[in-house]
Amino acid sequence: MSIVGFTFQKANILGVPALGHRFFPELNLRFYVRRKVGDEIRKGVVFIKEICPKRLVSLTASLLYNEDFTTCPMRSFCIPDQINPQEVRYEWKFKNKWNSIALYSSEEFEYPQNDFDRFIVDRYWGYNKSRGGETIEFEVAHPEWEVRNVSNFSIQFDFEALYGELSKFLVPEPLSVTLINGSEVALSKRSFI
Repeated sequence: MSIVGFTFQKANILGVPALGHRFFPELNLRFYVRRKVGDEIRKGVVFIKEICPKRLVSLTASLLYNEDFTTCPMRSFCIPDQINPQEVRYEWKFKNKWNSIALYSSEEFEYPQNDFDRFIVDRYWGYNKSRGGETIEFEVAHPEWEVRNVSNFSIQFDFEALYGELSKFLVPEPLSVTLINGSEVALSKRSFI
């Protein structure tokens, strides 16, 4: 499982600019899966719980993809800038308490050099369970992502308050922390399998 923080920029819903909802942070808890379709192996993620500051985004994702969203105040920082970050921080206010994850890196971005980083970024499918019990599948199209090594990180939040019973599967010290250089991402229409 992974906890992933990222920032949407120029967000669209069904190809239409999401006015007032184009730039915002999000945090999600996910795990990784593979599905064989004929001769193809589809590597994907299952979104367990997501945090977003925009109610309309949470509602849309819940209706279209049956994703479990919590809407709460959030903010993100990329210091000194988006192109050459040395610190990336995501903060959210949950149950009247500010929580955060942060990482620090002065490395250059490069394509994944090790199997673990490739395992994390080489994901082009999303999965979830529909309200009727079927599996929802959708393609997550993006170019190959570059990564950076992380020199230090900080995690300051109450796993149990946010994730309840799922928190017992999370360890306070992650096995790996990676900074990924994002890109344009396009979600396909969902299908049921």
